[in-house]
Amino acid sequence: MRATFRFSARTPEAVEKYIKNLGFKPGDGDDWVRAVMMKTTLDGGIHWGTTRLSERYGEKRIQFYRLTDPDYCGELYYTPEELKMVFATVNRLGWPMSIHVTGDAGTEAVLDAIAAVAASDPSIKQRRFNLLHTYFPTPTIARRAKELGVGVDTQGYLYYRDAEAMADIYGKPWAERFIGLGEWARAGVPVAVNSDHMIGFDPDHAMNSFNPALMLWIAVARQTDRGNVYGAHQRLSRLDALRAVTLWAAWLSFDEDKLGSLEPGKLADLVVIDRDYLTCAEDDIRKIKVLRTIVGGKTVFQR
Repeated sequence: MRATFRFSARTPEAVEKYIKNLGFKPGDGDDWVRAVMMKTTLDGGIHWGTTRLSERYGEKRIQFYRLTDPDYCGELYYTPEELKMVFATVNRLGWPMSIHVTGDAGTEAVLDAIAAVAASDPSIKQRRFNLLHTYFPTPTIARRAKELGVGVDTQGYLYYRDAEAMADIYGKPWAERFIGLGEWARAGVPVAVNSDHMIGFDPDHAMNSFNPALMLWIAVARQTDRGNVYGAHQRLSRLDALRAVTLWAAWLSFDEDKLGSLEPGKLADLVVIDRDYLTCAEDDIRKIKVLRTIVGGKTVFQR
């Protein structure tokens, strides 16, 4: 487990106090449990109509979310100066940071703040700050993230379940960008796919699903739960989808030398599956079952 510590501090003094009271340094712990990064929240989410967009919500979104302001673009919980000061302080204290941000304008605000800190302290590019969620990438956003050493932590299952609503309420061009894994991969940005918070216990139908095989299939097939494809160019190859749940995910937590691939010197953590992921029929990817789980060279589960 890799621990992230969430705060809402807005000043350097408040950030310093929070981190001091934690009593941890980045990297404290062991291979089982380790402190990795700080976390804060910049905007809201698409389910609540608080995502910070680069355009006004417009009549259809205003009606859907029952909003009233015709100029509404979503929320930002930090000013640009606050965000810059928070990032600079966290960086100075040696911590990486994860930022909850869903909209494209929110993502640009995060990248602007990182760039502003990097102008005087380039070490922030080595901290591997990551964009958590960041639903609507563009080539420009992805290029900037790569230049700033930023990674992405997002949820493929959200595309599977919500892209149809995106096409209806936001418009097809937004659905084609939604959870744009291909955009990140083409820019060379490490992107991890995961389940986020979970409501329900079914591995395939909980919100969000926590079945890695389903997550792989969504990344490769780019199909919604109704069988439609929005943004076919956002598909990942099977190898890149595999990297998104293994090696790229390990990079986000500074574990690429220990986890994420089968190599001498790395931890013997692996699973044995019931079919060849690289050659099986595409629709069979989501049917993959784990036969055995090995942790530290010891079998901890066998079907």
